[in-house]
Amino acid sequence: MKRVTIDDLFASSADWDACVDVTSGVDLWSTGSDWAFAAHRNWGTGPEVVLHDDAVGWAAFGRVSVSVPEDGSTGGFDALIGPDSLWGFAAPMVGPNPRILAGAVAAALDDEPAWDLVFLTGLVAEGDLDTACIEAFSVHHQVFAGPVAPRLVADLGPIPGSGFDAWWMRRSDKFRRNLRRAERAAVAHGLSVEVVDEMAPEALLPRLLAIEETSWKGHEESGLLGGEMASFYLHMTTSLAQSGRVRACVAQLDGRDVGFILGAVRGDTYRGLQLSYSVGLEDLSVGHLLQLHEVRRLTAEGSAVTRYDLGMDMPYKHSWADRTEETRTLVVRR
Repeated sequence: MKRVTIDDLFASSADWDACVDVTSGVDLWSTGSDWAFAAHRNWGTGPEVVLHDDAVGWAAFGRVSVSVPEDGSTGGFDALIGPDSLWGFAAPMVGPNPRILAGAVAAALDDEPAWDLVFLTGLVAEGDLDTACIEAFSVHHQVFAGPVAPRLVADLGPIPGSGFDAWWMRRSDKFRRNLRRAERAAVAHGLSVEVVDEMAPEALLPRLLAIEETSWKGHEESGLLGGEMASFYLHMTTSLAQSGRVRACVAQLDGRDVGFILGAVRGDTYRGLQLSYSVGLEDLSVGHLLQLHEVRRLTAEGSAVTRYDLGMDMPYKHSWADRTEETRTLVVRR
């Protein structure tokens, strides 16, 4: 594989995404350029190691310095890590043939100076690319299983009997009862939901940030207000908006914005990104109602979406999900 520049990578997002679509054993949504490139633009680790071959695929790594325990002490190590260095959801390499791809990347990195560790993130454990990476990198290096990143997923179709009704009947009696009660209360209080998919990102994000400031996340400076999250979501929604794949709704009460849900579509998957509502409205279940509204939209007739990826595992999401999917990080030691 040839060494190219990070600008070459960013200019080739369509080529990267085409390779993602035929890569077996990765989280397709997060490895796509919308998420992975936005993460790299926001938390880029540079200087970058970007590899490309038309017949093989792509690989992208940045250089970081890390400290890991060794023999009871703490030592500094130079490491290579993929474009999603914060969460590790995205895989750092994409291509149609896992064994050829992993072998080519391993050989190319052997010639790269000044690294002690490589973090191969976003791999499905024992999947095709995970297995190929273990085989390829184990020839000259030690390979260890690293952290696991679980995500919760709801199945929305398209098997017989699927769609909203099938998903709804898989929920618990208590869950359904509480949501029916919440819907009645929302009508009584005049709570409404506005679809804002087509708002320009430079207008949408400030609107969502204003809602976030009134939420518990805003008070704790998390969610959209945590660290550099606002710029990350601006990068990502700008990319998504170019192909009309942003999905966003805002809840309103007495003429003011009181909640929002933000997500996006890639292929057959809707990925939930952020959900928030104003403090003091807990009795109205604004967050749950926004999520229910989104599920109804996603299962509308003609929708191509069959999976709702709720993202990282959190207790409240279990009521909405049908199963857990996991990716992991492999750690290569030189």
